[in-house]
Amino acid sequence: MQSLELNRAYYRDCVSKILEKHCPEIAGRHAAALIGWGSEVLGNDDAISRRYGWGPRVLLFLTQDDHRVWAERLSEILEERVPATFLGFPTRYTDEGPPYPTTDPKAGVGIALTTCERFVELYLGLSRIDFAAHPLCSKDWLLIPEAGLLRLMAGEVYHDSVGTLTALREYFRYSPDDVWRYKLAYQWTALAWDIDLIGLCAHRGDTLSARIAVARSVERVVRLVFLLNKVYQPGYLKWVHREFLKLPALAAEVYPALEEAMTRADCGEEVELLYPVLDRLIAFQGDCAGVPAPDYKEPPPLGPGFFAYDLAPVAEGIRRSIQGDLATLKTTVGALDQWVTDQDLLMVPSQLRLLATVYDCEDPKKTLFERTRLEDKGV
Repeated sequence: MQSLELNRAYYRDCVSKILEKHCPEIAGRHAAALIGWGSEVLGNDDAISRRYGWGPRVLLFLTQDDHRVWAERLSEILEERVPATFLGFPTRYTDEGPPYPTTDPKAGVGIALTTCERFVELYLGLSRIDFAAHPLCSKDWLLIPEAGLLRLMAGEVYHDSVGTLTALREYFRYSPDDVWRYKLAYQWTALAWDIDLIGLCAHRGDTLSARIAVARSVERVVRLVFLLNKVYQPGYLKWVHREFLKLPALAAEVYPALEEAMTRADCGEEVELLYPVLDRLIAFQGDCAGVPAPDYKEPPPLGPGFFAYDLAPVAEGIRRSIQGDLATLKTTVGALDQWVTDQDLLMVPSQLRLLATVYDCEDPKKTLFERTRLEDKGV
């Protein structure tokens, strides 16, 4: 049994019954879900996942007023009334370090009492939830890691009599069109940086650099496939493989070439495997974004000559199609989680918002070109 199924029954047959009998004031106005952290939220849980945090657990979302009035009493009711096991699994967890299942009756049940406001603050770094009346601007979307959005969107809502959680999930189902195109443009640019180095490094015998360039290029392609499917990519690397292969388009087609590129013994030949992949992605992007494929099948004008495609026109084509707030943005650096790589930092989106001023700056490429021009003149 997987956790989503287990906890659907746990809420239906245990938690909701306790609410109805012992706290009817809350029974009619709450949401219950298994969303947030854990491989089980994505449906990827297995025997290894049961080491910690796995078992009967659910999040109960209360209104802010109800949380203030009822959270303490409701917590006491649940601690008193939830049985020690449900379907043979312990319902209590240790409270120090990772939450291990335990039969200790003094341990707490795995039922979190929270609010939509608190969830959005923790996982998205936002201080309000009235997005229907006051939508986020596009730059705000760039500050939200996709991993946080996935934590909101994945999993299952078992009950929602208030409707707030359901409305949040609908609002954040996927990024607005201009944000999507902005991310695509940056991803093509970032891919061009790495893939152009594979042949050059291999030609010089710099095998370590060539292998790193291959791995980074494949990682960039994987991100492109998630973007083209309009599906949030997990931040935790261990989930990428399974979530990639769940994507409805492109993934099954390009996966064999990506895997062979990562395992081929002859360093430098990997790029030959990636040309058909790029062709497929560019054609797919043209169809779903309404952007005609540019003439990209020629080496970059300033490239070292070991890569046969120029991806700059591909990036520029999708960038020119942007409409809305991001059409006039000076910088082209992509969303924060496309270039911030520290996973601990990405897990604290409120801190990421401190980087918002990046999007008010000049584009780094323009700054670098100007610096080079001045250096050439000896200024």
